[in-house]
Amino acid sequence: MLRRSLRRPSHATVVAYLALFVAVGTGGAYAANTVRSSDIVDGQVNSADVKDQSLTTFDVSTFLGADIVDGTITARDIGINGVTHSDFGVTIGTVGAQSCKYFPLPGFEGSTGSDHLVVTPQFVDSSINLIYTVEAGTSYPYLKICNPTPSAINDGFTSFDVLAIAEE
Repeated sequence: MLRRSLRRPSHATVVAYLALFVAVGTGGAYAANTVRSSDIVDGQVNSADVKDQSLTTFDVSTFLGADIVDGTITARDIGINGVTHSDFGVTIGTVGAQSCKYFPLPGFEGSTGSDHLVVTPQFVDSSINLIYTVEAGTSYPYLKICNPTPSAINDGFTSFDVLAIAEE
């Protein structure tokens, strides 16, 4: 019977086998340059961690109102100087058939159209047959009230809510 003696493996062989077992056993060989969403702790990625302009609309399209902490978005974040709300009333009187009347918007004299205005007539004292809009003038915006019907309409006094958004 032949007797074979076993040799001790070299240090290089031991290190190579050790590296192979560690890589296969921990998944390190695959995940060396791969980071998945499940690898990230919630809330731990900051703006500084994201390459400039690497996010697309698709990446943020699932944001909901619940994703934003109340009171953290300012007017400057959305490019406006401020939002104001006011109420006013106008004695409109009779608007002729198929014609319009114009009234300057109180409190907006000197506005050059850089404001966005939402004017809403109050339901209790407005006419359902009249059309209420806002038009930009050269020195201030106008409230435009039009009657598309074939008969004159007396609107009397009408109250309005105004929401004004000033751009930066």
